[in-house]
Amino acid sequence: GLTGFFYWQESAADRTNELIMQLHILASGSTGNAIYIELGGAKFLVDAGRSARRVERGLRGVGVDPAELDAVLVTHEHSDHVSGLPVFTRKFGAPVFARRRTWDAFQPAHHVEAEYRRELGSYLDIGGVRIEPFAISHDAAEPVGYSFHCGDIKCVVATDMGCVSER
Repeated sequence: GLTGFFYWQESAADRTNELIMQLHILASGSTGNAIYIELGGAKFLVDAGRSARRVERGLRGVGVDPAELDAVLVTHEHSDHVSGLPVFTRKFGAPVFARRRTWDAFQPAHHVEAEYRRELGSYLDIGGVRIEPFAISHDAAEPVGYSFHCGDIKCVVATDMGCVSER
């Protein structure tokens, strides 16, 4: 399966290559999900459904210091998407964004301390990247996928989709 994707752009001025985007599937499946996206220099983790140690190992394995994450984005509250969040956020301190109803549906074992919790609105602007959540069909409180925009680059991440819509 797909584990890593890189997008390079050649600079016409000096013929050097600049890394524009990378995406790594750190974990995928019923035992846990985690996706790393770097776009325009901003660093994001989508879900942390494995132990904090496993997510950290995955990030370091692709050359990323977890302390440098700009944000963690939660798709929905199921344990295979959030089980590593409590320890991961305490250890690395990244803000965690989720919909209000998703936060409300978190199980006590997956509680994220208030200082790291952020309510997800209609979009986020972080490090030159616009992130737009969109509703998906899944049996969760308020599940979302994410569309990342930076310049003319767009990357969309959606998991656990029940059905695909026109949007």
